[in-house]
Amino acid sequence: GTRDLNEMPGFGLSRKGTGCALTLALLSLAGVPPLSGFRSEWLVFSGAITTYTNIGWVGLLIAVIALVNALISLGYYLPIIRKLYLSPREENKVSILAARDPGVVMLAAILFLAALTIILGIWPELGLRTVKPAVDALMSIGGGL
Repeated sequence: GTRDLNEMPGFGLSRKGTGCALTLALLSLAGVPPLSGFRSEWLVFSGAITTYTNIGWVGLLIAVIALVNALISLGYYLPIIRKLYLSPREENKVSILAARDPGVVMLAAILFLAALTIILGIWPELGLRTVKPAVDALMSIGGGL
């Protein structure tokens, strides 16, 4: 395998399932709606802003830092997505395009996780309901707010 982006031009066009899943994952990491990463970013922003009454400007500073972090990460991920779909294929390089497709089981797992990224972005309660008992336990140990 390769880890060099210069060897990935056109990968998203030749490996559609894997390319789409990678694109969704990168956009989710950047906090783009309606993906699950947006919901987690939203929880950080809204939590930081609602703490303004308790901790003052520090809550707003946390929200600004989280927003800047989301924008910086988008700046890192967009060139990767561009390379996946918009860069012309360079035939003279040893390319990741020569790699074989993932097996059916691996592709099914990749597509399942990509679908989960979308589903949890639209209905975050599904994931939040699952982790609520752990959050409640940690809050009771830590004294909770």
